[in-house]
Amino acid sequence: MKSGYKIFWTEHAASELEKTIQYLQTEFSDKEISKLLIKLEETLELISINPKIFPISDKKGIHKAILLKYNSIYYREDKGYNKLFNVKFWKSFASWPYSNDETKLPTL
Repeated sequence: MKSGYKIFWTEHAASELEKTIQYLQTEFSDKEISKLLIKLEETLELISINPKIFPISDKKGIHKAILLKYNSIYYREDKGYNKLFNVKFWKSFASWPYSNDETKLPTL
């Protein structure tokens, strides 16, 4: 990534991404996994260049970026330190075996 903002992943967000990849490995082909990871990298680069590119969600100060039909990320800007925190990685598969409660976004 080429930017002034460094993106930090919370443990929760990293865990959600890992679970999503594990699920895709069992239910989908490598093509879908690759598509998600490419879109994630492109989106993170856009966010690192301009954190305000995606709208603020219902949660105060937390932006939502839709990656693909079933995947989004939520992030918050730390303006004083040129840092961005990926607060949540969201997936919404019909047969998803894990909880996906948007009201339980972790705090930093």
